[in-house]
Amino acid sequence: MRWLEFPHPLVEVGGLPWFEETAPALERFPTRLKSLLPSEVYQAGNQTAGVRLRLATDSTAFAVQARYEKPVFSNNLTQFNKRGQALYADGVCWSIQVPQDGIELVELTFFKGAPGKMRELCLYLPLYGGVEILSIGVDEGARVEVAKPFALPEPVVFYGTSITQGGCASRPGLSYQAITSRELNLDYVNFGFSGRGKCELELAQILSTVEASCYVIDVGPNNPPGELEERIEPFLRELVGARSQTPVVVMLPTLYNHEFWSDEVRTDNEKRREIIRQAALESKAEGGRVEILEREECQGLSFADGTVDGAHPNDLGFMQIAKSLASFLGEILKL
Repeated sequence: MRWLEFPHPLVEVGGLPWFEETAPALERFPTRLKSLLPSEVYQAGNQTAGVRLRLATDSTAFAVQARYEKPVFSNNLTQFNKRGQALYADGVCWSIQVPQDGIELVELTFFKGAPGKMRELCLYLPLYGGVEILSIGVDEGARVEVAKPFALPEPVVFYGTSITQGGCASRPGLSYQAITSRELNLDYVNFGFSGRGKCELELAQILSTVEASCYVIDVGPNNPPGELEERIEPFLRELVGARSQTPVVVMLPTLYNHEFWSDEVRTDNEKRREIIRQAALESKAEGGRVEILEREECQGLSFADGTVDGAHPNDLGFMQIAKSLASFLGEILKL
Protein backbone atom coordinates (compact mmCIF):
# COMPACT_ATOMS: atom_id res chain seq x y z
CA MET A 1 0.00 0.00 0.00
CA ARG A 2 1.16 3.52 -0.81
CA TRP A 3 0.71 6.05 1.99
CA LEU A 4 -0.02 9.68 1.08
CA GLU A 5 1.11 11.98 3.86
CA PHE A 6 -1.66 14.29 5.01
CA PRO A 7 -2.30 17.01 4.00
CA HIS A 8 -1.84 16.09 0.35
CA PRO A 9 -2.44 18.36 -2.66
CA LEU A 10 -4.79 15.82 -4.28
CA VAL A 11 -6.91 15.32 -1.16
CA GLU A 12 -9.47 18.10 -0.73
CA VAL A 13 -10.38 19.09 2.83
CA GLY A 14 -13.99 20.28 3.10
CA GLY A 15 -15.69 22.13 5.94
CA LEU A 16 -12.67 24.10 7.14
CA PRO A 17 -12.56 27.66 5.73
CA TRP A 18 -9.23 28.37 7.43
CA PHE A 19 -7.46 25.06 6.79
CA GLU A 20 -4.53 26.86 5.15
CA GLU A 21 -3.91 28.47 8.56
CA THR A 22 -4.59 25.46 10.79
CA ALA A 23 -3.10 22.62 8.67
CA PRO A 24 -2.47 19.84 9.42
CA ALA A 25 -4.81 20.30 12.39
CA LEU A 26 -8.48 19.77 11.52
CA GLU A 27 -9.82 22.70 13.55
CA ARG A 28 -12.85 24.79 12.64
CA PHE A 29 -11.28 28.04 13.92
CA PRO A 30 -7.75 29.42 13.53
CA THR A 31 -5.85 30.48 16.66
CA ARG A 32 -6.14 34.17 15.74
CA LEU A 33 -9.91 34.03 16.42
CA LYS A 34 -9.53 32.57 19.92
CA SER A 35 -9.71 35.92 21.72
CA LEU A 36 -12.85 36.93 19.78
CA LEU A 37 -14.88 33.80 20.53
CA PRO A 38 -16.57 32.49 23.68
CA SER A 39 -14.10 29.96 25.08
CA GLU A 40 -16.58 27.06 24.88
CA VAL A 41 -17.24 27.76 21.21
CA TYR A 42 -13.53 27.93 20.39
CA GLN A 43 -12.90 24.63 22.19
CA ALA A 44 -15.82 22.99 20.38
CA GLY A 45 -14.16 24.05 17.15
CA ASN A 46 -11.68 21.21 17.70
CA GLN A 47 -14.50 18.75 16.97
CA THR A 48 -14.56 17.80 13.29
CA ALA A 49 -18.27 18.27 12.57
CA GLY A 50 -18.75 18.66 8.83
CA VAL A 51 -15.11 17.97 7.97
CA ARG A 52 -14.62 15.76 4.91
CA LEU A 53 -11.74 14.45 2.82
CA ARG A 54 -12.43 14.08 -0.91
CA LEU A 55 -10.47 12.51 -3.74
CA ALA A 56 -10.91 10.37 -6.84
CA THR A 57 -9.02 7.09 -7.22
CA ASP A 58 -9.11 3.71 -8.94
CA SER A 59 -7.53 2.03 -5.92
CA THR A 60 -8.85 -1.42 -4.95
CA ALA A 61 -8.25 -0.57 -1.29
CA PHE A 62 -8.49 2.50 0.91
CA ALA A 63 -7.20 3.10 4.43
CA VAL A 64 -6.42 5.91 6.86
CA GLN A 65 -3.84 6.26 9.60
CA ALA A 66 -5.13 8.52 12.37
CA ARG A 67 -4.58 9.60 15.95
CA TYR A 68 -7.50 9.96 18.36
CA GLU A 69 -8.05 11.49 21.73
CA LYS A 70 -9.30 9.23 24.50
CA PRO A 71 -13.04 8.44 24.19
CA VAL A 72 -15.54 10.36 26.32
CA PHE A 73 -18.84 8.83 27.44
CA SER A 74 -22.15 10.35 26.32
CA ASN A 75 -25.65 9.11 27.08
CA ASN A 76 -27.21 10.03 23.72
CA LEU A 77 -24.31 9.75 21.24
CA THR A 78 -22.73 6.57 19.96
CA GLN A 79 -19.00 6.09 19.46
CA PHE A 80 -19.82 5.92 15.73
CA ASN A 81 -20.92 9.57 15.98
CA LYS A 82 -18.04 10.70 18.20
CA ARG A 83 -15.13 8.65 16.82
CA GLY A 84 -16.39 7.06 13.62
CA GLN A 85 -15.36 7.77 10.06
CA ALA A 86 -17.78 7.05 7.21
CA LEU A 87 -16.57 6.50 3.66
CA TYR A 88 -18.88 7.23 0.72
CA ALA A 89 -18.01 6.04 -2.80
CA ASP A 90 -19.84 7.82 -5.61
CA GLY A 91 -22.37 9.08 -3.06
CA VAL A 92 -23.07 5.68 -1.48
CA CYS A 93 -21.92 4.71 2.03
CA TRP A 94 -19.46 1.84 1.65
CA SER A 95 -17.87 1.57 5.07
CA ILE A 96 -17.92 2.90 8.63
CA GLN A 97 -14.92 2.39 10.89
CA VAL A 98 -14.53 3.11 14.61
CA PRO A 99 -11.30 2.61 16.58
CA GLN A 100 -11.39 0.40 19.62
CA ASP A 101 -11.92 2.23 22.90
CA GLY A 102 -8.72 3.54 24.37
CA ILE A 103 -6.65 3.06 21.23
CA GLU A 104 -5.22 6.39 20.08
CA LEU A 105 -3.04 5.55 17.06
CA VAL A 106 -5.01 3.52 14.51
CA GLU A 107 -5.05 2.24 10.97
CA LEU A 108 -8.59 1.95 9.59
CA THR A 109 -9.21 -0.04 6.41
CA PHE A 110 -12.42 0.98 4.64
CA PHE A 111 -12.34 -1.44 1.72
CA LYS A 112 -10.01 -3.82 -0.08
CA GLY A 113 -10.43 -6.05 -3.08
CA ALA A 114 -12.82 -3.66 -4.84
CA PRO A 115 -12.86 -3.45 -8.66
CA GLY A 116 -10.10 -1.18 -9.91
CA LYS A 117 -12.05 1.67 -11.46
CA MET A 118 -12.19 5.40 -10.85
CA ARG A 119 -14.62 6.48 -8.16
CA GLU A 120 -15.23 9.60 -6.08
CA LEU A 121 -14.48 9.05 -2.40
CA CYS A 122 -15.70 11.24 0.46
CA LEU A 123 -14.58 10.47 3.99
CA TYR A 124 -16.75 12.03 6.71
CA LEU A 125 -14.91 12.62 10.00
CA PRO A 126 -16.43 12.45 13.51
CA LEU A 127 -19.30 14.81 14.30
CA TYR A 128 -18.65 15.18 18.02
CA GLY A 129 -15.02 14.23 18.42
CA GLY A 130 -11.64 15.27 17.18
CA VAL A 131 -9.17 13.30 15.10
CA GLU A 132 -5.76 13.84 13.55
CA ILE A 133 -5.30 12.37 10.07
CA LEU A 134 -1.72 11.24 9.48
CA SER A 135 -1.84 9.57 6.06
CA ILE A 136 -4.14 8.00 3.48
CA GLY A 137 -3.48 4.58 1.96
CA VAL A 138 -4.17 3.49 -1.62
CA ASP A 139 -2.76 0.82 -3.93
CA GLU A 140 0.87 1.22 -4.90
CA GLY A 141 0.05 1.96 -8.53
CA ALA A 142 -3.36 3.59 -8.08
CA ARG A 143 -4.33 6.80 -9.83
CA VAL A 144 -5.24 9.62 -7.45
CA GLU A 145 -6.93 12.77 -8.69
CA VAL A 146 -8.74 15.79 -7.30
CA ALA A 147 -12.46 15.17 -6.74
CA LYS A 148 -15.02 16.66 -9.12
CA PRO A 149 -16.15 20.23 -8.38
CA PHE A 150 -19.35 21.05 -6.53
CA ALA A 151 -22.40 22.60 -8.20
CA LEU A 152 -21.45 25.99 -6.70
CA PRO A 153 -17.99 27.36 -5.88
CA GLU A 154 -18.89 28.59 -2.38
CA PRO A 155 -20.19 26.40 0.46
CA VAL A 156 -23.45 26.64 2.35
CA VAL A 157 -22.53 27.84 5.85
CA PHE A 158 -24.59 26.45 8.73
CA TYR A 159 -24.71 27.94 12.23
CA GLY A 160 -26.56 26.58 15.21
CA THR A 161 -26.77 24.21 18.14
CA SER A 162 -26.11 20.54 18.86
CA ILE A 163 -28.67 19.60 16.22
CA THR A 164 -26.70 21.56 13.65
CA GLN A 165 -23.49 19.89 14.84
CA GLY A 166 -25.04 16.48 14.17
CA GLY A 167 -26.61 15.33 17.42
CA CYS A 168 -27.80 12.67 17.40
CA ALA A 169 -27.04 11.12 14.01
CA SER A 170 -25.85 7.55 14.40
CA ARG A 171 -22.70 8.26 12.39
CA PRO A 172 -20.93 10.85 10.22
CA GLY A 173 -22.58 11.35 6.87
CA LEU A 174 -26.09 11.39 8.34
CA SER A 175 -26.32 14.95 9.65
CA TYR A 176 -28.90 16.95 7.72
CA GLN A 177 -26.16 19.04 6.10
CA ALA A 178 -24.37 15.95 4.80
CA ILE A 179 -27.54 14.42 3.38
CA THR A 180 -28.59 17.72 1.78
CA SER A 181 -25.16 18.36 0.29
CA ARG A 182 -25.04 14.92 -1.33
CA GLU A 183 -28.48 15.49 -2.80
CA LEU A 184 -27.53 18.88 -4.30
CA ASN A 185 -23.77 18.34 -4.81
CA LEU A 186 -22.93 21.24 -2.50
CA ASP A 187 -19.99 22.00 -0.28
CA TYR A 188 -20.83 23.05 3.28
CA VAL A 189 -19.34 24.29 6.55
CA ASN A 190 -20.79 23.14 9.88
CA PHE A 191 -20.63 25.79 12.61
CA GLY A 192 -22.88 23.84 14.98
CA PHE A 193 -21.84 23.90 18.63
CA SER A 194 -23.50 21.69 21.22
CA GLY A 195 -25.10 23.86 23.89
CA ARG A 196 -23.41 26.96 22.50
CA GLY A 197 -25.47 28.09 19.49
CA LYS A 198 -26.35 31.25 21.39
CA CYS A 199 -26.26 33.92 18.66
CA GLU A 200 -23.44 36.00 20.07
CA LEU A 201 -22.76 39.00 17.85
CA GLU A 202 -19.12 37.91 17.49
CA LEU A 203 -20.28 34.72 15.77
CA ALA A 204 -22.25 36.70 13.19
CA GLN A 205 -19.21 38.84 12.50
CA ILE A 206 -16.98 35.79 12.03
CA LEU A 207 -19.54 33.92 9.92
CA SER A 208 -19.83 36.90 7.61
CA THR A 209 -16.13 36.63 6.75
CA VAL A 210 -16.68 33.19 5.18
CA GLU A 211 -17.55 33.33 1.50
CA ALA A 212 -20.82 31.42 1.15
CA SER A 213 -23.45 30.60 -1.43
CA CYS A 214 -26.01 30.68 1.39
CA TYR A 215 -26.16 30.88 5.18
CA VAL A 216 -28.49 28.62 7.17
CA ILE A 217 -29.25 29.71 10.76
CA ASP A 218 -30.70 27.00 13.02
CA VAL A 219 -30.84 28.44 16.53
CA GLY A 220 -33.19 28.89 19.49
CA PRO A 221 -32.97 25.92 21.88
CA ASN A 222 -29.77 27.14 23.59
CA ASN A 223 -31.26 30.53 24.53
CA PRO A 224 -33.95 31.33 27.08
CA PRO A 225 -36.69 33.29 25.25
CA GLY A 226 -35.66 36.62 26.80
CA GLU A 227 -32.02 36.23 25.84
CA LEU A 228 -32.98 35.05 22.36
CA GLU A 229 -35.12 38.16 21.86
CA GLU A 230 -32.13 40.34 22.78
CA ARG A 231 -29.69 38.58 20.48
CA ILE A 232 -31.36 37.29 17.32
CA GLU A 233 -32.24 40.66 15.77
CA PRO A 234 -28.72 42.16 16.01
CA PHE A 235 -27.25 38.80 14.98
CA LEU A 236 -29.27 38.75 11.76
CA ARG A 237 -28.72 42.47 11.16
CA GLU A 238 -24.95 41.98 11.37
CA LEU A 239 -24.87 38.93 9.10
CA VAL A 240 -27.36 40.21 6.53
CA GLY A 241 -25.79 43.67 6.52
CA ALA A 242 -22.36 42.23 5.80
CA ARG A 243 -23.66 39.79 3.15
CA SER A 244 -26.60 41.63 1.62
CA GLN A 245 -26.41 39.69 -1.67
CA THR A 246 -26.19 36.25 -0.06
CA PRO A 247 -29.37 34.32 0.83
CA VAL A 248 -29.94 33.61 4.51
CA VAL A 249 -32.27 30.75 5.45
CA VAL A 250 -33.64 30.93 8.98
CA MET A 251 -34.91 27.62 10.32
CA LEU A 252 -37.37 27.93 13.19
CA PRO A 253 -36.54 25.96 16.37
CA THR A 254 -37.04 22.22 16.49
CA LEU A 255 -40.19 20.52 17.73
CA TYR A 256 -39.88 18.66 21.06
CA ASN A 257 -41.80 15.55 22.08
CA HIS A 258 -42.35 17.28 25.43
CA GLU A 259 -44.63 19.76 23.70
CA PHE A 260 -47.31 17.08 23.55
CA TRP A 261 -47.74 17.11 27.32
CA SER A 262 -45.86 20.04 28.88
CA ASP A 263 -47.54 23.45 28.66
CA GLU A 264 -44.33 25.08 29.90
CA VAL A 265 -42.12 23.54 27.22
CA ARG A 266 -44.67 24.21 24.48
CA THR A 267 -45.11 27.85 25.55
CA ASP A 268 -41.34 28.48 25.69
CA ASN A 269 -40.71 26.89 22.31
CA GLU A 270 -43.60 28.73 20.68
CA LYS A 271 -42.13 31.97 22.05
CA ARG A 272 -38.74 31.10 20.55
CA ARG A 273 -40.27 30.36 17.16
CA GLU A 274 -42.23 33.59 17.13
CA ILE A 275 -39.21 35.65 18.22
CA ILE A 276 -37.08 34.22 15.42
CA ARG A 277 -39.90 34.45 12.87
CA GLN A 278 -40.45 38.14 13.61
CA ALA A 279 -36.73 38.95 13.53
CA ALA A 280 -36.41 37.20 10.16
CA LEU A 281 -39.47 38.98 8.75
CA GLU A 282 -38.08 42.32 9.90
CA SER A 283 -34.74 41.60 8.27
CA LYS A 284 -36.53 40.60 5.07
CA ALA A 285 -38.64 43.78 5.14
CA GLU A 286 -35.42 45.80 5.40
CA GLY A 287 -34.25 44.31 2.11
CA GLY A 288 -32.33 41.23 3.27
CA ARG A 289 -32.46 38.04 1.22
CA VAL A 290 -33.94 36.18 4.17
CA GLU A 291 -36.18 33.12 3.89
CA ILE A 292 -37.97 31.28 6.70
CA LEU A 293 -38.22 27.50 6.88
CA GLU A 294 -40.96 26.46 9.30
CA ARG A 295 -40.06 23.46 11.40
CA GLU A 296 -43.30 21.64 10.62
CA GLU A 297 -42.19 21.64 6.98
CA CYS A 298 -38.89 20.03 8.00
CA GLN A 299 -40.01 17.49 10.55
CA GLY A 300 -43.54 16.69 9.49
CA LEU A 301 -46.42 15.59 11.67
CA SER A 302 -44.61 12.36 12.56
CA PHE A 303 -41.63 14.17 14.05
CA ALA A 304 -41.93 12.39 17.42
CA ASP A 305 -40.47 9.17 15.97
CA GLY A 306 -37.65 11.20 14.46
CA THR A 307 -35.94 11.97 17.78
CA VAL A 308 -33.51 10.09 20.00
CA ASP A 309 -34.33 11.73 23.32
CA GLY A 310 -37.40 13.80 22.53
CA ALA A 311 -35.35 16.70 21.17
CA HIS A 312 -32.33 15.68 19.10
CA PRO A 313 -33.08 14.07 15.73
CA ASN A 314 -32.21 10.46 15.01
CA ASP A 315 -31.38 9.35 11.47
CA LEU A 316 -35.06 9.42 10.49
CA GLY A 317 -35.36 12.96 11.84
CA PHE A 318 -32.31 14.16 9.95
CA MET A 319 -33.62 12.57 6.75
CA GLN A 320 -36.92 14.42 7.22
CA ILE A 321 -35.12 17.74 7.70
CA ALA A 322 -32.79 17.16 4.76
CA LYS A 323 -35.60 16.28 2.37
CA SER A 324 -37.32 19.60 3.04
CA LEU A 325 -34.10 21.61 3.20
CA ALA A 326 -32.79 20.21 -0.09
CA SER A 327 -35.96 21.28 -1.86
CA PHE A 328 -35.86 24.71 -0.19
CA LEU A 329 -32.18 25.36 -0.99
CA GLY A 330 -32.55 23.98 -4.49
CA GLU A 331 -35.08 26.68 -5.31
CA ILE A 332 -33.19 29.47 -3.59
CA LEU A 333 -29.88 28.58 -5.22
CA LYS A 334 -31.49 27.74 -8.58
CA LEU A 335 -30.01 24.26 -8.73
